[in-house]
Amino acid sequence: MIIDMSNLIKIISARLKFPGNFGLSIQKKMLVLQFYFTQNFDRLRKFISEWTVRFKLSSDKERLAMIWKPLFILIASILVVKFGYLFVPPKIATSFPGNQSTEAPLDTKIEIIFNKGVIKFLAEKSFSITPSVQGSFNWESDQKLIFTPQGKLNRANSYKVAFNGIVLSKLLIPLTGNKTISFETIGNPKVVLSSPQNEALEDLTPITVVFDRPMIALTTATNSAIRQPAFSVSPKIEGEGRWLGTTAYQFRPSERFRRATTYKITVPSGLRSQDEGVLKEEYTWEFSSERPRLDDISPKRDYNYASPIASVSATFNQNINPQSIADKFTLLDKNKNKVPGRVTVSGNVVGFYSSEPLKREEHYTAIISQGVQSTEGTNGMETEYSWTFGVAAIPAVISSTPANGDKDISEQYRMEVLFKTPMEIKSFEDNVIIDPKPDTKPSLYFDSYNSRNSLSVSTFLGRSKTYTITISSGVKDQYGVSLGSPYSFSFTTAAYKPSVSIYPSGTYFGAFNQEVIPRIVAQVINANKVDYSLYKLKREDLLDLYRRRYEEQCSYNESCRNWQSYDTSKLEKVRLWSETYDADFNTPVHVITKITTDMGRKLPPGFYFLDMRISQGVHDNMVMIVSKSALTVKKSDKQIFSWAVNQSTGSVVSGMKMQLTDSSGNLLSEGDSNKDGVYMKDVDIFQKNNLFVFGQKDEDFVVAASAWSQGINRYDFGLPSYYNANESKDYYSKQDYKLFLTLDRPIYRPGQKVYFKGIIKKDNDGAYENLQPGERVKVNISDAQNRSVYMQDLPLTTFGSFSGDFVLSKDANLGYYQVGSTFQGNSYSQQFQVEEYKKPDLAVSVKPSKDAYIQGNSADIVINASYYFGAPVTNAPVTWVLQTQDYSFRWDKDWRFEFGDSDSYWSRPW
Repeated sequence: MIIDMSNLIKIISARLKFPGNFGLSIQKKMLVLQFYFTQNFDRLRKFISEWTVRFKLSSDKERLAMIWKPLFILIASILVVKFGYLFVPPKIATSFPGNQSTEAPLDTKIEIIFNKGVIKFLAEKSFSITPSVQGSFNWESDQKLIFTPQGKLNRANSYKVAFNGIVLSKLLIPLTGNKTISFETIGNPKVVLSSPQNEALEDLTPITVVFDRPMIALTTATNSAIRQPAFSVSPKIEGEGRWLGTTAYQFRPSERFRRATTYKITVPSGLRSQDEGVLKEEYTWEFSSERPRLDDISPKRDYNYASPIASVSATFNQNINPQSIADKFTLLDKNKNKVPGRVTVSGNVVGFYSSEPLKREEHYTAIISQGVQSTEGTNGMETEYSWTFGVAAIPAVISSTPANGDKDISEQYRMEVLFKTPMEIKSFEDNVIIDPKPDTKPSLYFDSYNSRNSLSVSTFLGRSKTYTITISSGVKDQYGVSLGSPYSFSFTTAAYKPSVSIYPSGTYFGAFNQEVIPRIVAQVINANKVDYSLYKLKREDLLDLYRRRYEEQCSYNESCRNWQSYDTSKLEKVRLWSETYDADFNTPVHVITKITTDMGRKLPPGFYFLDMRISQGVHDNMVMIVSKSALTVKKSDKQIFSWAVNQSTGSVVSGMKMQLTDSSGNLLSEGDSNKDGVYMKDVDIFQKNNLFVFGQKDEDFVVAASAWSQGINRYDFGLPSYYNANESKDYYSKQDYKLFLTLDRPIYRPGQKVYFKGIIKKDNDGAYENLQPGERVKVNISDAQNRSVYMQDLPLTTFGSFSGDFVLSKDANLGYYQVGSTFQGNSYSQQFQVEEYKKPDLAVSVKPSKDAYIQGNSADIVINASYYFGAPVTNAPVTWVLQTQDYSFRWDKDWRFEFGDSDSYWSRPW
C-alpha cells in the first residue's frame, strides 16, 4: 500500500490546526512534525483532558464517533515516524568529478552516488554523456554507479552527464532534484605569472615564468633536465637558468642589464607539460631595465638658505645623456619666468648654472621633465620631477635676548642672538666680545634647526652689572659672506633678590642632641639682619606640619607645602631674637645663631618650630626635635622595630614608653623598650606609610619617622632597591613559592598553536620542595589589547609542573601577548609575539675581535652571512655603518658622585 504523505500531514494539520509550511521534503516534514509535537505538548495534554471529560459525559454512540478520529491520528503518526524514511525519493548525493568542476583528469572515471539504492538497469539506461563517450558501467553498491570511459577524455573539453529516463528506487519512487552534472577536463598549459613586469629595479633582477602545471618531472639539482630553457631573452644577456621545482623557470643574469633598455621575453609555443599538454600559442612580455631616476637634489626641497651662485643640481641613478637633458632642466623664478643659464652633465650629476646670481630671499622652482635618457639606453625618465627652494638672505642680526637696553635681567647664564641665515660656527671664535669680561670663558653654540639660526652664548653673568655684547663684522655665513658691520647690544643684570634659607637647603626636620646647644646656619643675600622666632610644638602640630609637607593635605599649594603660609599665632612662643651683620651687596653670607632659652641655657627636650625672616618679608623655617635620646626605626609588613640610645654616651635606653602612630596620630601599638633599648612588636602595617614612633622617658621626648631614611637607604650602600614591599601583601607569603613559565617559541602567526609549560616549587628557606597532589594553578592569556583569550585552572603533576596549549584565532590581533600563571598570590608571566611574519632566508652576525677598545686602537670586525640551511652567502655586496654614542660613567657605589664638570645644572646626576 502506498500512503500519500502530503495528504496524511494535511489531515493531521487539520485535526490539530497545525500552522506549518509544507513546501518541504518528506524527510524534513517528519522533523517538522516531531518538533511540533514536542513544542506543543501542553496544548496536546489540554486537548486530551478536555476530550476525556467530554467522553465521560457522552452517549455510547457519541463516544464511538469520538474514538475513531484520535485513533486514526495516532496510528498515522506512528506510521509516519517509523516508516516515513522509506518513502524519501532518490536523488544524486554527490559525484566525481563534481558539478561545475574544472581540470578533471583525462583518464577520470565518472562516479555517481545516490542517497539510497536505485534500480540499476533503469539508471544505466537513463545515463547519457555529451559529447558521447563509449564506456562501461560498474556498481560498487546499489547506491554508487561508476562509468569507465573506453579511452581518455578530450583535453580542454566540456562534458555533461544526465539521467534522461526514469530512475526509480527499490520502492519505485522516481529520482528527484538535479539530474545533470557538468565538468571540464584539464586544458593545455599556460603561463600564470611572469616577472618582472614593467621595470627591473635591480642590476641582476631574476626573470621568472610560472606555469599552471608541472612542465618537467621532479628531479635532482644535478639533472640536465633542470636546465632546459623555458624562454629566450632579447637582447641577449649572459646568465644561468633552471627550473624551480616543476612549474617555475627562473633565469639569473650573471651580468647586469643594460640600463634603460627594453628586454623581450619569449616563451615558445609547443612546450609540453607532464600531462602531455601543449602550449598552443607563443607567450611574450617586455620590461625595461632600470630607468633614469633621481637619487638626490641640491638645494633640498623647501630649503630657504641656498647659495645665490652655486648650481642647482640633481644626482641620478645612472649616467645621463647630455643631449637628452639639455632642454629638460629648467629653473623658474617666483613669477614663473625661466631663469637663463646652462646645463652641465658630469656622469650621473646634472647641474644648472644661472647666468647671473640668484636674487636674495626669493624662491625658485627647478623642473626636470620626463624623458631624460641615460647613456646606455633609450628608455627615459617616466615622470616629471620638480622642487622649490629659497635663496639665503645677506647675513644680518634679527634680534637678541636680552634686547638692547633691557634692565633688571634675571638671567645669569645665557644670551641668544638670532640671525637671518645659517652662520659658520667657527667664524664666531674671537669675534664675540663681552664687556666687562666674565670670569668664565663663554661657550658658543649655533643652532640652525628648524630655521631658528640662533647663536647661544653661555657664561656666568654677575649681578647688577651692565654688559655689552659685540658680534664683530668678521663672522661669516655658511657660504663665507661676512656680516659686514658689527652688531652690539647692552643690558643690565638685576641684583639678587633678598633671600634667607636654612643651610643646607631643603632642611625641614632636624634632630638635635639636647645636651649640645644647636647652631643653625642661614644663607642670606642682600640683607643685614635676620629675625628669629622659636615656638613650642605639640605632637599634633608636628604631625600637621609633616602632612603639609609630604602628604596630600596641601595638594598643589606650594606655600602651604613649604610652610611659608603656616600660621604660628596658635603656637606657644619660646623666644624672639635677631642677628645683625655686615655683608657686601649681592654676596651670599652664612649667618650662624645659637638656639637657646632667653637665659642662654639649653632647650629642654621637645619639639620646636624655628622661623627666620628678613625685613623684605622673605622667611624660612624648620622643625627641631631636641632630645637626649635617638631612635632607629625599622618596619616590615607585620612588625615594627625601634632601638633607643643616648646621643651623648651611646648607651641603650631601657624602659622608654613607645607609641606607634600613623601621620594622623592614630595609635597602632604601644609598649616599653627592653633592657637592650629595643621595642619590637607584631602589628599589621601593610601598605601603611609615614609611620611615627614617639618615645618618652621622664622629661625626655623623641620621635622618628619610618620615612626618615636619608643616608641609610639601600642605594647608599650599593644595594639594589627594586623591591617594594607595598606592591603586594603576598609577595612574601607564609609559604613562598617559585614559579617559572616557558613557551615553545617566542613568535607565532595567527592560527598557530601556542604550547606552554610551567613549574612551581615551594621555597623552604632555599630548599625547593614539591607541592601536595591535587593543587591547581590559574593560567591566563591576554592579547595585545589586554583582553583575556584563555583562562584555565590546570592541575599540577607530582613533580609540580603543568602544561597546556592554546590555538590562536586566524583573525587574532597582532602584537605582544601575555601568558600569566598565579598560585596563592605568587605570579609569573611570559610574553610572546603574534605577527604575520616571514622567516628570513639568511642571518648576518657582526663580531669584534675583543669586547672593548680604547681611543686610538684599531678594531677588527668580522661580518658573517649564512643561509639558515647552513650554506654561506657568497659574492654578496656588504654595506656597513659605524655609529658612536657618548658614554657617561656612573659609579654604582654612589650615584651622586660626578666624574666631570657639568655645564648645566640639569645635567648633574643629583
